[in-house]
Amino acid sequence: MQNLDCICGVFMRIILGFLICKEEIYMKVISVLNNSALVASDKSGIEYVLIGKGISFQKRTGDIVDMLKVEKQFIKNTHNTHELFKLFGEIPEKYFEITCSIIRYANKKLSLPLNNGIYITLFDHINSAIERYESNVCLNFGMISEIKMLYPKEFEIAQWAVDYINATLDIELPNDECGFISIHLINATSSEGNITKTKKVLNITKEISDIVSDMYSKEIDENSMAYARFATHLKYFAIRYFSNNQMSENSTISLSFNNSVLDKCMPCVNRIDDYLNNKYAISIKRDEKKYLILHLCRLLTK
Repeated sequence: MQNLDCICGVFMRIILGFLICKEEIYMKVISVLNNSALVASDKSGIEYVLIGKGISFQKRTGDIVDMLKVEKQFIKNTHNTHELFKLFGEIPEKYFEITCSIIRYANKKLSLPLNNGIYITLFDHINSAIERYESNVCLNFGMISEIKMLYPKEFEIAQWAVDYINATLDIELPNDECGFISIHLINATSSEGNITKTKKVLNITKEISDIVSDMYSKEIDENSMAYARFATHLKYFAIRYFSNNQMSENSTISLSFNNSVLDKCMPCVNRIDDYLNNKYAISIKRDEKKYLILHLCRLLTK
């Protein structure tokens, strides 16, 4: 997949280069924001904020933009560009360079494109993380194991990002930052881009996992494939649960369990149902309970 992405990227750059040579596409510099960002206008006079590695190097007003260096563009005078300009005025330029490097790395590793908002949210977060570090303040993410298991690609990128920040700035951000950066990456690949929803999904996954661990702590191997499958089931259950889209009571699901399985798993499922109903005022539907029993059974028999 990565090889295909590279081939497609090269192909698109060849086409773009051809169009630029034909003068079908070009923009002129209006102002330089920093080494990785500038404001430019096209032939129609529409203004854009362009982002790319070294895109502003030795550029002056009126110069032609090297379009092959453009990694992302925003139409000027939108909410995103207003937020970006505000951050440019408040945050050191080197933090934006770091942000762009992380996004560049993430785009190579992820199968889905990151939305434009990541340049703002991640830029702002990195600045806040460094400020906390300098003030000796540490935020506890609290769901590292869950996010590592449910979103392994995003977590790996976040680990790389924290290592990169630490090496670049000679600091030691805590491991909890891997969780926070993962959240930004997850939401940048989501069509909804809703951090609150992602946190809810992680919270409910952790809450259910804690109940299961409390009841069966001596029988669960959290490093097993069965536990990974169970955690993945919880992730999608949580999404259905908060979207009011649980499996229908009238579905054609047919699952039956012997008494020993029910005796072992049903108390845990009922405890989970009681907990969620008390906290979120939503009960677990019958067919969802069947699948919870199924995954618990697999988990406890491995």
